[in-house]
Amino acid sequence: MFCFHRRRRPDAVDPETGERLDDVLVFRVADLGVKELLLSDARGIYFTTPHWNGYSAVLVRIRDLDGLDREELRDLVEEAWLTRAQKRLAKEWLAKE
Repeated sequence: MFCFHRRRRPDAVDPETGERLDDVLVFRVADLGVKELLLSDARGIYFTTPHWNGYSAVLVRIRDLDGLDREELRDLVEEAWLTRAQKRLAKEWLAKE
Protein backbone atom coordinates (compact mmCIF):
# COMPACT_ATOMS: atom_id res chain seq x y z
CA MET A 1 0.00 0.00 0.00
CA PHE A 2 1.23 3.45 -0.78
CA CYS A 3 -1.34 5.44 1.21
CA PHE A 4 -3.97 4.26 3.62
CA HIS A 5 -6.25 5.19 6.50
CA ARG A 6 -4.84 4.24 9.86
CA ARG A 7 -7.10 2.90 12.59
CA ARG A 8 -6.95 4.25 16.13
CA ARG A 9 -3.57 3.39 17.62
CA PRO A 10 -2.07 4.07 21.04
CA ASP A 11 0.85 5.99 19.53
CA ALA A 12 -1.31 8.59 17.71
CA VAL A 13 -3.31 10.59 20.23
CA ASP A 14 -4.87 14.03 20.32
CA PRO A 15 -2.45 16.19 22.35
CA GLU A 16 -5.35 18.04 24.00
CA THR A 17 -7.73 15.19 24.87
CA GLY A 18 -5.47 12.14 24.88
CA GLU A 19 -7.98 10.33 22.68
CA ARG A 20 -6.68 8.05 19.96
CA LEU A 21 -6.89 9.69 16.55
CA ASP A 22 -9.21 8.07 14.03
CA ASP A 23 -8.55 10.39 11.10
CA VAL A 24 -4.92 9.60 10.23
CA LEU A 25 -3.73 8.91 6.69
CA VAL A 26 -0.32 7.39 5.97
CA PHE A 27 1.59 8.36 2.83
CA ARG A 28 4.78 6.58 1.81
CA VAL A 29 7.61 8.87 0.72
CA ALA A 30 10.74 8.23 -1.33
CA ASP A 31 13.19 8.26 1.58
CA LEU A 32 13.86 9.61 5.06
CA GLY A 33 15.21 12.86 3.62
CA VAL A 34 11.86 13.57 1.97
CA LYS A 35 10.14 12.66 5.22
CA GLU A 36 12.26 15.15 7.17
CA LEU A 37 11.59 17.83 4.56
CA LEU A 38 7.83 17.34 4.85
CA LEU A 39 7.97 17.21 8.65
CA SER A 40 9.76 20.58 8.65
CA ASP A 41 6.85 22.23 6.79
CA ALA A 42 5.85 25.18 8.99
CA ARG A 43 2.14 24.53 8.47
CA GLY A 44 2.32 21.45 10.69
CA ILE A 45 0.23 19.32 8.34
CA TYR A 46 2.65 16.40 8.30
CA PHE A 47 3.61 14.49 11.42
CA THR A 48 4.97 11.18 12.60
CA THR A 49 4.83 9.00 15.69
CA PRO A 50 7.43 6.77 17.33
CA HIS A 51 5.88 3.78 15.54
CA TRP A 52 6.95 5.31 12.20
CA ASN A 53 10.53 6.19 13.23
CA GLY A 54 12.87 4.86 10.56
CA TYR A 55 10.07 4.39 8.02
CA SER A 56 9.78 6.47 4.87
CA ALA A 57 6.23 7.65 5.53
CA VAL A 58 4.44 10.71 6.86
CA LEU A 59 1.09 10.99 8.60
CA VAL A 60 -1.63 13.54 7.83
CA ARG A 61 -4.89 14.06 9.67
CA ILE A 62 -7.92 14.07 7.37
CA ARG A 63 -9.06 17.33 8.95
CA ASP A 64 -5.77 18.94 7.82
CA LEU A 65 -6.08 17.97 4.14
CA ASP A 66 -7.69 21.33 3.39
CA GLY A 67 -4.31 22.89 4.23
CA LEU A 68 -2.91 21.30 1.07
CA ASP A 69 -3.76 22.71 -2.31
CA ARG A 70 -4.91 20.35 -5.04
CA GLU A 71 -1.44 20.12 -6.62
CA GLU A 72 0.27 19.33 -3.31
CA LEU A 73 -2.20 16.56 -2.56
CA ARG A 74 -1.84 15.13 -6.06
CA ASP A 75 1.95 15.19 -5.73
CA LEU A 76 1.77 13.51 -2.33
CA VAL A 77 -0.39 10.67 -3.67
CA GLU A 78 1.64 10.31 -6.88
CA GLU A 79 4.94 10.20 -5.01
CA ALA A 80 3.50 7.65 -2.58
CA TRP A 81 2.35 5.50 -5.50
CA LEU A 82 5.77 5.73 -7.12
CA THR A 83 7.37 4.24 -3.99
CA ARG A 84 5.36 1.05 -4.47
CA ALA A 85 4.69 0.83 -8.20
CA GLN A 86 6.42 -1.74 -10.38
CA LYS A 87 9.53 -0.13 -11.85
CA ARG A 88 8.43 -0.65 -15.44
CA LEU A 89 5.01 0.82 -14.79
CA ALA A 90 6.44 3.78 -12.88
CA LYS A 91 8.94 4.46 -15.66
CA GLU A 92 6.18 4.39 -18.30
CA TRP A 93 3.98 6.68 -16.21
CA LEU A 94 6.82 9.15 -15.56
CA ALA A 95 7.62 9.27 -19.28
CA LYS A 96 4.05 10.40 -19.97
CA GLU A 97 4.04 13.09 -17.27
